[in-house]
Amino acid sequence: MLLFNMWLLFIQVCIIFRFCDAQNLVTDVTGQVFTTPSSRSGFVAAYVDINNDKLTDICVVSESRKELKLVYGGTETRLVQFKSLVITDDNLSILGVIPGDYNGDGHVDILITLKDSNSNSNLVQIKIFWGDSENKFTSQNDIDGQVIDEPLLLDANADMVSDLFVTIANGTRQFWLGHAGAITGNWSFEHTSFSKASSKPVKFPHSNAFVDLTGDGGADLFVTTLDTNGRIVFEVWQGTELGPHLFSNYSLPNEYDNFEIGQSAFADINGDGQQEHILPVCKVDNKRCIRSNILVYFDKEWTEIFSDNNQ
Repeated sequence: MLLFNMWLLFIQVCIIFRFCDAQNLVTDVTGQVFTTPSSRSGFVAAYVDINNDKLTDICVVSESRKELKLVYGGTETRLVQFKSLVITDDNLSILGVIPGDYNGDGHVDILITLKDSNSNSNLVQIKIFWGDSENKFTSQNDIDGQVIDEPLLLDANADMVSDLFVTIANGTRQFWLGHAGAITGNWSFEHTSFSKASSKPVKFPHSNAFVDLTGDGGADLFVTTLDTNGRIVFEVWQGTELGPHLFSNYSLPNEYDNFEIGQSAFADINGDGQQEHILPVCKVDNKRCIRSNILVYFDKEWTEIFSDNNQ
C-alpha cells in the first residue's frame, strides 16, 4: 500500500492556469473558483469535457467524500464551479469517478464508485448520474451488483459506447457493457464473461490499463494478476472477433520478489512507436522505502532505468 499511497496523492485543490499573454504570466485563480476554505479541500478525481465546449472540466470530490463538484472550464474566469452531485446515504462515501457515455446518447455520464464506510470489504457499489443536453444530471441509477476495487473504463466491443472491465465478488472477471436505450429505473449493464483462460485473481488495488501493447493499432487489455505463490503476473489480452486472446504474460525477476510493486504506466521510451511498460518498485523495511527502482519492459526483458538506495 505504500507505493499505492505515494501515487494516489490526496491534495488540497489548488488550480493555477497560465495566461497566454506577452509576459507569459502565471496567475492563481483558485480563489475565484473555490471561494471558501472548505470548498478548496478534497481531491481531483477526473478530467473531462462535460459540455462539449472543448474546455477541460474537473471532477472534484469533497473532503467529506459526500459531494462531487463539477468545475467547468470558462473563457473569462478560466473555471466556473457549476454543479454539485451529492450522496445522501450516510453510510456511503465516494471512492472514485469515471466519466463516460454509458448509454450511447452522446452526452457525458458521471459514474461514481461508492464504499460502505462501515465495511472492511473491498467491494464497491456503482451509481451513474446521467448526462443530458442541459448537463443537469437529474436522472440517476444505482447499478445492481458489487465489484472489487475500481472498474476499468474501456470499449470492449468497439461500439463507441463506454464499457467496464470489472472483477465481481467471487473473483470472476467480467465485461459490463454499456448500451443504447432509454434510461429507466432498472437500467443496468449487460454482463458478459471475460475468458475461460483467465483464472488468476486480479491484484488489489488493481493496476490495469487499456492500451495498445501489441502494435496493431488497437487497444489491448493489460491486467495485473497474482499467481498461486502471490507473485505478480502481467497479462496482455488482445481483442479478436472471438473475444479476448491472451497475447503474452510475464513476471518480474526473482530479485524483486520482496519488493512492493507500484502502479504500471506506459510510454514510448525509445521512440520506436511502441508503448513500453514502466513499473516503479520499492523495497520496504519497517514501513520505509529503503530502495526504489523504476523498471521498463523492453523486448521481453526488464531494464532498470532508475535506482535510489535510501539506506
